Amino acid sequence: MIAVLGNRSQITSNLDAKIDVTRNEMGNVSHPTASCSGQEIERSLLGDVISKWQYDVTGRPTHGTIVACK
Repeated sequence: MIAVLGNRSQITSNLDAKIDVTRNEMGNVSHPTASCSGQEIERSLLGDVISKWQYDVTGRPTHGTIVACK
């Protein structure tokens, strides 16, 4: 789901995962790890899973990875 300002507000998957992205008044991600521009770059999930994002120069997400830690 994309919020009014064009920022991601929710992530869903075909495995029924639903992750809400919390942002502060400036539109920056207020929780998990965020870049200095407020974009989410890493999030720890249940089950020792880590979600990581990369962005292009305009701030659009270009690559997302999910890593299961053992």
